[in-house]
Amino acid sequence: PDPRSVPKFFEDSLNQATFADVEFVLWEEDGSETVLYAHRLVLAAASEHFRISFTSGLSNCIGSSGRTRLELEDWVTVPAMLWVLAYLYQGFDAQQSQKVAFRLHSEMEAERTERTAQASRPASKFEQAARAKEKTKAIRAMFRETNEALGEHLCCLLRLADMYNLEHLKDWSSQQLAGLLTAENVMALSTHAYFCSAQDLLRV
Repeated sequence: PDPRSVPKFFEDSLNQATFADVEFVLWEEDGSETVLYAHRLVLAAASEHFRISFTSGLSNCIGSSGRTRLELEDWVTVPAMLWVLAYLYQGFDAQQSQKVAFRLHSEMEAERTERTAQASRPASKFEQAARAKEKTKAIRAMFRETNEALGEHLCCLLRLADMYNLEHLKDWSSQQLAGLLTAENVMALSTHAYFCSAQDLLRV
């Protein structure tokens, strides 16, 4: 047997509803919800925060689906939360986790667009091919984020890393944000650094 088969199975199961027993819920501006799927076993193995949470009162937050339901605050973005989860699933590799998170987010957006289109009328073969092409373009576009957009994701990532006590990810986020500092954003980034106690970023 392939010794990587079990670890790879867990890695690939991120945001897959099958076998998931945790739901992270984010609310959209229109009142709809976006659900990210995860697994208590993986989260507890990778994070002391989740290990303690799942053995305390958090285990009682069960939604109608039978999964542990965790509703996130309105400042949390989907790409950044996926980034944190991918970090825990991918062996604490922040850069690889970014690629996984952006790919998953692009696939979610493409699937949402496709569901909306299918609800309106059946698609022709030409339209189906066009949508597949747009999906590929959307995934590629996520990896060509501007510094401004990437900075927003990193700020959210920094706050999440601080909230979940992921010190290595917090330090890595601080280093990446330091490389994006400009005269225009220094005040905003300094504010994030202050509330997250990101001393390395504050010293820049």
